[in-house]
Amino acid sequence: YGNVPKKSYNIKIGKAKVIKKGKDITIVSFSEALVQVMRLYKFLKINGINPEIIDLRTLRPIDKNTIINSVKKTGKLLVVDNSWTTYGVSAEIMSIVTESIFKKLKNSPQRIGIRNVLIPSTRELAKHCYLNSRLILDKIILMSGKKVKKSAKELFLNKIKNDESDIPYKDFKGPF
Repeated sequence: YGNVPKKSYNIKIGKAKVIKKGKDITIVSFSEALVQVMRLYKFLKINGINPEIIDLRTLRPIDKNTIINSVKKTGKLLVVDNSWTTYGVSAEIMSIVTESIFKKLKNSPQRIGIRNVLIPSTRELAKHCYLNSRLILDKIILMSGKKVKKSAKELFLNKIKNDESDIPYKDFKGPF
């Protein structure tokens, strides 16, 4: 996540990056879904939710240690996935966590991503299929156990306008 340096640089394959340190909930994501999560970060902090956000950076191999260490600290896991939630990255991450540190969890791990339906061909159907800021924000608030004023949430969501959920925001520079 973030700007790509103009000069040459290397990223270690299989090593995730903790983008934001926190204590309330671990959010694991990557690519465009991570951009959506980061768009919500300031609002979450202002409203008393302190998430630890992990950018996977690479999917195979996956950095189990970074994920496990974070969830040990927060006791809560939300995976925000770019794809369907079944048979994919989010399912694998949840398996890793539940098989490794089940007793450290304060509640059941959760995942959100594309609904498990055929990809829609119309805007009207698309808004019920893809991730969007409202869906992500509602899930984070619910899992955190914190209270957020509905009026503050609606004002924030209206300000960032996430109406076309199958089109990335202008701040997303790719790749998918």
